[in-house]
Amino acid sequence: MTERRVTVARETGLHARPARAVADAAADFDADVAVEYDGETARAASPLELTALGVESGESVVVRARGDDADPAVEAVVDVLVGEADP
Repeated sequence: MTERRVTVARETGLHARPARAVADAAADFDADVAVEYDGETARAASPLELTALGVESGESVVVRARGDDADPAVEAVVDVLVGEADP
């Protein structure tokens, strides 16, 4: 399993458009990717679950992935969360 804690840098936090971008990034990999915030976990492939976390800009989340391509999957999702990839 690969895990990385990051601070969400997007101005809107993890709401509609960034959540869709996270889901799209996660879908490019076979790994099971999840985002944890405040004791709750959402599947990264589900924009609805991600937005339900209620993550605001500047808050910290943990991105976890399990599978053969877990490392690049985590990095792709992190890139979206920190604003390095277009939503």
